[in-house]
Amino acid sequence: MEDCVVYEKVTSCKEIESVMINCSSDFFDQSINNSETIKLLASKFAEYGTFISARKKDKVAGFVAFYVNDKIKCRGFLSMIIISHQFQGYGIGSGLLKRCIEQCKKSGMSALRLEVNEKNERAILFYKKNGFKEISKKDASLFLEKDLLI
Repeated sequence: MEDCVVYEKVTSCKEIESVMINCSSDFFDQSINNSETIKLLASKFAEYGTFISARKKDKVAGFVAFYVNDKIKCRGFLSMIIISHQFQGYGIGSGLLKRCIEQCKKSGMSALRLEVNEKNERAILFYKKNGFKEISKKDASLFLEKDLLI
């Protein structure tokens, strides 16, 4: 179902910020939906992370932002994956996650970890469906991990 979706690595801070703003109304945690926080996150993703956008019919459909810089533990960290509401159900989230995992493997990562709000049931189901297992819980967060060597 992900036909006609274009995935593109984005490196410019301004472009990352623009993609994030396009998807900001779909952030689970709306407390980060403000220009200051988006600008800060875009800067971090541009400098230290990897950011891949998805477009369908020339509209921003979503993005994934992740880090592959833990060379000691060889563990990637998925920071955000957001799919605009109107594009959910087309396999775009799976396509973005697939590209994230491929990049982690290419960078020598043996696992991919993430943190998700325990109330974000839809995301938790998505991650578990894609092979992530719960490794710990703290406050309102669940920590999940996927073994990339299997």
